[in-house]
Amino acid sequence: MNRQLTRRAIRNGSALILVLVVTTVLGFLVAGFTFEAHLELKYASFARKRRQSEALAASGIEIARMLLSRDRIADGSMAEEDDEWFDLAKAIQRGQAVQHTEFLGDGDGEIEINIVPEPGKRNVNLLTREDWELIWEMTGVPDQFWDDMWYSLEDWKTPGDVAHSQGAKTDYYSNLTPPYKCKNGPLDTVRELKLIRGWMSEALFTGGLLDDNEMFPERLTDRFLRKDRFADTNLATVSGFERLLTVYGDDKVNVNSATFEVLMTLPGIDELAAHAIIEERELLAYPDDPMSLERSPFLNESDLFSRVPGLELIGGKITFASGTYKLFVIGRVGRVERKIAAIVQADRRQFTFYEWREEN
Repeated sequence: MNRQLTRRAIRNGSALILVLVVTTVLGFLVAGFTFEAHLELKYASFARKRRQSEALAASGIEIARMLLSRDRIADGSMAEEDDEWFDLAKAIQRGQAVQHTEFLGDGDGEIEINIVPEPGKRNVNLLTREDWELIWEMTGVPDQFWDDMWYSLEDWKTPGDVAHSQGAKTDYYSNLTPPYKCKNGPLDTVRELKLIRGWMSEALFTGGLLDDNEMFPERLTDRFLRKDRFADTNLATVSGFERLLTVYGDDKVNVNSATFEVLMTLPGIDELAAHAIIEERELLAYPDDPMSLERSPFLNESDLFSRVPGLELIGGKITFASGTYKLFVIGRVGRVERKIAAIVQADRRQFTFYEWREEN
């Protein structure tokens, strides 16, 4: 009797264990299927939002194209009261940078559009020695490097194989790792400067500690760059000049869009004058209207000189409009973004892309 009860208990226990094992396995399987289904739903949602953000970014480029069609204002076909884009297009026509965010209904996303005139920067291929000295001084590059940097830049842009005594040609660059040739022509991008002897330090472009071993790798010395004897380091600190430069446009600076730092690189412009230019151009055209988007940009040199006296030295070096623009557009759905950065040449009949870069 006891043996039968024991066998029955063993069988029941085994059955219970088997049920528990099967239940556990099924639980893992269900959990796995549920997790996979959850991942697939998240992936499908991400893929959908990504396609939407791509479409929104492309729409942003088309909006920018429309805004840059300035003849719609020039010929009077676009009236303020019947076009929601009037203020933005008018600001662009007057040489100003614009930023606009278009929100779509029901949480369908948004489009951020930035249009910045490239002549608001200095054209790296057209700068004179005097222009560079203003830039170097403002960004903190020690003057002991100026001659080497200038002559190396001139050698890079000038045809021929004979280098200046303080410059460099292919015989110098061919000994670097990896080796390359001297350009012997104008720069295609601002970052091309980093290939040139004396310009190879990243700090020159983005700011930071300037190490002359990076600028002149053939020297491999620790030169003394302290600005004063109480400095903690022998490395000079520079603010970087990449944000001030472009390879597009002529040698004239658009004073309606130039930053404070760019204005400071013009002859005769000090901090007081640069601040005055920015404050004057940003005055509201209709100060009594809190919703007004219209500012007071300068129309021409006479307008500028009458509103900000004492700027005659920059006559002939400035402009008040633009034909080349940097576009930065973001299509955004939730946390998913698609970014497009481009450089375009825009006039009344053509819209030409010089650069195009897409980012997730």
